[in-house]
Amino acid sequence: MEAIGTLAGGITHDFNNILTTIIGRSELSLLDLEENSEIKESFELIRESGHRARDLVKRILTATREAKPVRAKPLNLSNVVKETLKLIKPVFPSNIKITEDIGGNVRNVVAEPIQLNQIIMNLCTNALHAMEDYDTGTLKVIVNNVDFDKTLASKFLNLEPGPYVELKVSDTGHGIPPEVQTRIFDPYFTTKKQGKGSGFGLATCRGIMQSCCGHIKVDSEVGKGATFCLYFPADKGIMGENGVYQAKKKIIKGTGNILFVDDEKEIVALGQKMLTNAGYSVITAISGKDALAYFKIKKVRIDLMITDMAMPGMTGKRLIEEVLKIKPGLPIILCTGYSEALTEEKAKAIGVNRYIKNPYELIDL
Repeated sequence: MEAIGTLAGGITHDFNNILTTIIGRSELSLLDLEENSEIKESFELIRESGHRARDLVKRILTATREAKPVRAKPLNLSNVVKETLKLIKPVFPSNIKITEDIGGNVRNVVAEPIQLNQIIMNLCTNALHAMEDYDTGTLKVIVNNVDFDKTLASKFLNLEPGPYVELKVSDTGHGIPPEVQTRIFDPYFTTKKQGKGSGFGLATCRGIMQSCCGHIKVDSEVGKGATFCLYFPADKGIMGENGVYQAKKKIIKGTGNILFVDDEKEIVALGQKMLTNAGYSVITAISGKDALAYFKIKKVRIDLMITDMAMPGMTGKRLIEEVLKIKPGLPIILCTGYSEALTEEKAKAIGVNRYIKNPYELIDL
């Protein structure tokens, strides 16, 4: 697990820089194209492929590291399950029956909507594969509230007593042998035929549940199907969103002088065009040393600095520290493809106002 995590972290920074260029350039192209342009669909497909690649990187990192969920917020799990099943039902064969038992007044959980969708899709897809050799089958999805006292909580690894939301996904397939059950959550482990699975589905589910401080377990017997039980800590705050995606906001236009710093020339060119499109005046630098020179000369007014983290010679962290000595209070946005050394909390502690991960979309920037 540690080796896979180290490998994933090592390639993520460079890979995300490439995706930033692909997604960003396709978005800029779409802004320039007419609504009925023949090539608009091609650029939309390029952008969507970039998003899929970005999500794949997140899946790998989630499966191999106990990271906190991104953009986690209070969600109604019942609504997320219902919306996801609407997507699943049309692609399931007619001989597989899908039943729902979703209780009313189910508590909210704190999670990322995409990750909840991912869990449900992965578990339902696995159930389908387990039943595909049978003439008939039943997929059953249950959501309800549960409460764990100290005795019940002690049966689960790392669970605290208190209110939870339970998600159960059951199938009537071939079941899972005991010797396989001990390995099903390992990355790259799969019993599926070549081309039917990568071995990351259940590993990803486990990683997401760990990030939510929850638990996942399986009950199965050969020839009698399998049931996956997931326990999410209930949100103790106010009622949250229902899990349905909100419409994207319009790009905010603005004015001011922005210094954009990155050692990748393509990303510098992309950032400059994105921000210029949004109304800003942009100057660029391809190293921390070059960026610092603007502040030492003091002939250029800079209202905001956007800088990469991992740069040769002078890191983004060092640049920020040096700049704030010269111009305290300067608004700063830190961009990073992947960094364990500088978390969002640590970045804010050294004076960073906002923290954004590559590959970002134009609307995010």
